[in-house]
Amino acid sequence: MSPKQETVSKAFQTVDESMEALGAFFAGKSPNFYDRYDNAELAQAEREMAKRLGTDKVLLYNSGMSAISSVLENLNLASGDVLLYSPYVYDESRMYIENLRNLGIRCIEMDPGDTQGLQKLIEQHHPRAIYAETMANNPKMQALDTQTLFKTAEEMNAKFKPKTFDEAIKERLVKTPWINDWVGKLAASAEDDKIDRKTIWGKIDAVLTAIAHWQGMTTAPNFHMDQKALLNKLTQFFGEARERITEDKAVMGIKGLVDDLKGMDFPVGRNKLSELVLIIERAWDVSRQKPMTIILDNTIPTETIKDMGADIKKTKAPVIIVDSGTKFMAKDKATMGIVYTNDKKIMEGLYNWRAVDGGYLPRPSVERIPNVSKEEFDARNKNIMANGKKLAEAFASVVGRGDIASVSHPNLPGHPSYEYVSQHMPNGSVAVFYVECAKPAAEVCRKLEKLGLAGKIEYGGSFAFEKTRFGVFDPSGKSTSLRIAAGNESPADIEAICKIIESL
Repeated sequence: MSPKQETVSKAFQTVDESMEALGAFFAGKSPNFYDRYDNAELAQAEREMAKRLGTDKVLLYNSGMSAISSVLENLNLASGDVLLYSPYVYDESRMYIENLRNLGIRCIEMDPGDTQGLQKLIEQHHPRAIYAETMANNPKMQALDTQTLFKTAEEMNAKFKPKTFDEAIKERLVKTPWINDWVGKLAASAEDDKIDRKTIWGKIDAVLTAIAHWQGMTTAPNFHMDQKALLNKLTQFFGEARERITEDKAVMGIKGLVDDLKGMDFPVGRNKLSELVLIIERAWDVSRQKPMTIILDNTIPTETIKDMGADIKKTKAPVIIVDSGTKFMAKDKATMGIVYTNDKKIMEGLYNWRAVDGGYLPRPSVERIPNVSKEEFDARNKNIMANGKKLAEAFASVVGRGDIASVSHPNLPGHPSYEYVSQHMPNGSVAVFYVECAKPAAEVCRKLEKLGLAGKIEYGGSFAFEKTRFGVFDPSGKSTSLRIAAGNESPADIEAICKIIESL
């Protein structure tokens, strides 16, 4: 048995041994070469985690938020891209997504519980990606109908036809009446009435080249070979031009451009420049479009209750699953994030990007992951979910008596997601749920302690512990919100807790 590696960067005894290890590393065989890229302990933990989750391969990160941010960054969203997202998610996830607006990304809210509304948003905006939680970590606790979402994504992606900027700009130019008229006049004035469209578009390419030349490029660019570089210059100029036109300012530079275009018989004036701006920008947006990717956080139910590992294998749409493994997988022994997907290219990109952003799970944390079988893992999770349902029913039984105002749990009748979870997760769908008290939550907790709850539960955040936890997250003691995280108690112990709650 080889000695355990004690350093982050492995040392070798001979140059040949070093060269062999380096070659293996470059070949993707992931030896213990440098921990940030990979190491044997991490690779082994990922294999075991994949078995536990019923998927082919997973990547482990140093926290759930690290996993989420790495996935979003690896999408390479750019200004103009649309991201549909559920605001009913973990607060830090929502804050990260909404901050993407500073990069020009169009982040549009959706309601994960409104299946028809979500379909309409997808049809309307053709989003680059969707982000939501399979079961919302929020007092509303909406359940996402993932099967319908996958079907919608498949249908949208099936219609998707990638276009180059060259194709997109020409399509938009020809659909613009005053430009199309100009093209028609070129054709009509040609000696051969059957002049092909290639010649006409050659004229339009010449116009775009003239614009680039006006921008100060010393040599005429090869428009077809350097679309991105040219478009960046065009977009920058037209963005500035549009602002100036909006402000109705006389700018000599714009006049010079207009004169150049008129010299080529291109019918553009200051009143047309703003429209030309939109044509360029929209064409750029279209050329960057890709099939829609779905990103789902499955932390709350875990694969035990909502088996996303099996589900995503059945869909052709690219889906990425993230999970804060700190809870069920690591049992709060280490912060950990988990990512897996049904798209090999996405997984390769995430693997490479993890080495760049440094989000890998370090070996000391790997060593703290409890080593349990899939059978043990699933049995514990099912018990916690069942206990959560029992606790919710206990609180619901005393609603209106003076202490409890309402209870939000998807398995309770009257909840918006009740029908869905009754069909797919009838024995318990969430480990956490929310109680709204009729008085300060701290006051209700003190009363429960006097009734015999003291010592039977704990207080704090997170979830998936051995003992049930109550969460009161307001140091002033005025908040009426109470968060319940079901524990792994035995049937007798959970019944005793429920009886105390029912005595309120």
